[in-house]
Amino acid sequence: RAFDESKRVTFQQDLAFSGLSAQDAANKAKTEPIIAVVDAMAEAGMRLRNMPFAGPAFTFFLPFIQTPANIFKMGIEMSPLGSFLALVDGVRSLRRRIFRGDMTKEAAAAEAQQLYDKARFVRDLTNQTLAWTAFFALQGLLEGGDDDDELPMITGTMPYKSTKKGERDNASAVMPPMTIRIGNTQFSYARFDPFKTVLASLADVYESARQHGGFMKAGVVSDTLVGIKNQIHEMPVLYGLSSLFKVAEDPERGADKLAGNIVTGFVPNIIRQPIREMDGTLRDSSPRGEDGFFTSLGKRVGYSVVPQAAPARLDVWGNPIQTNRGDNIGNSVTDALIRVVDPTNLTVNPKADPIDRWIFKWNEQTGDSSQKIAIQPIPSYIEITPPGEKKQRRINLTVEEQAAANEAAGKQARAALGDEWDKAPFEEQYRDIIVETYRNAQRMERERIKNEKLAAGLPPLGN
Repeated sequence: RAFDESKRVTFQQDLAFSGLSAQDAANKAKTEPIIAVVDAMAEAGMRLRNMPFAGPAFTFFLPFIQTPANIFKMGIEMSPLGSFLALVDGVRSLRRRIFRGDMTKEAAAAEAQQLYDKARFVRDLTNQTLAWTAFFALQGLLEGGDDDDELPMITGTMPYKSTKKGERDNASAVMPPMTIRIGNTQFSYARFDPFKTVLASLADVYESARQHGGFMKAGVVSDTLVGIKNQIHEMPVLYGLSSLFKVAEDPERGADKLAGNIVTGFVPNIIRQPIREMDGTLRDSSPRGEDGFFTSLGKRVGYSVVPQAAPARLDVWGNPIQTNRGDNIGNSVTDALIRVVDPTNLTVNPKADPIDRWIFKWNEQTGDSSQKIAIQPIPSYIEITPPGEKKQRRINLTVEEQAAANEAAGKQARAALGDEWDKAPFEEQYRDIIVETYRNAQRMERERIKNEKLAAGLPPLGN
């Protein structure tokens, strides 16, 4: 029993359906806890790796299965979602005892005990007592301090991939997802499982309930499940599988990214990571949709090996984004070494623009998604109706033209919005000022580009 428990707490326990045929696994599933659906998915991955010809390819994308599956299961069982799992399995166990069918009383009791026994009840009671105690204790940390302007002390996965890009960019500039704040210091807990799964799930449940107006609202469950899905996609040990999911979701963009990961995988990360971390500026290494497969692949490979060759990533105000948003030691080599070895992305005295903090708090407080501020960049094209023509033409911008337009619009909007945003109340009129000011700045920048294109002369139709 001690050996089994040791395997469990080190995430090495055997999967529920390990080595069973598909039919035997289906029969055993009737007497397995509901969390065993994770084991079923993991076992399916094992079978793919053992296929005669395609097995090596699947092994490349799924080098680890058992450990991440066990980590994820423990994370779910120790979060408030474990209460739902315990309830379902408890009802299943009771149902088997009452409705035995053609089974004897003893056989039904044995099967019911497999579904839910006293040992699991004690474990669930302990886990859920701690989980819900932590959940209610975290409320104050998730909401922030007494001041309206104070940031929360813990963030979950929201806003994340299920939200608009502008909202995610704002959160990354102020207090990124899966971050703990202690005073003026921020730490990322995104790399520490199953702690990450438990804490992020707690934060997501509370944040979703707060925005939807209660824990019993339908959106709370869907938001929490989306957050869990995003966590799975970002688990390092499941990165290969995540790449396959992205190909299925977006074949055009996902395929070149997958191919780029395979090619650059031959360059050891111990070489690539120090090169990447020597640069103190975040880079925009994502190719554009119209680049085509081979051009996109070439860019991804080149930017992965030499990250400094990629253009700097700009914030919404037209400024390059730094890899560390706070105070550094000041020596580029020392700062880079710290970034290489520090898994928490330690940020001391983060330098957030007051208007970014205002937007962050506004988005956090409003439950209406349509009222959130999500500033979107100028796209990679503009639409022009040339004189004498009735239909609009779509004119693609170069990377340099698009970057210059977003930089100019962002700086113009920021200058027009002025200072004193650390004192501005959280009222709708101020939200409208930000949105309209930025919209006008982008409109003026698009008009400037249109006039330049018309003055230079557009190519004939069909070219």
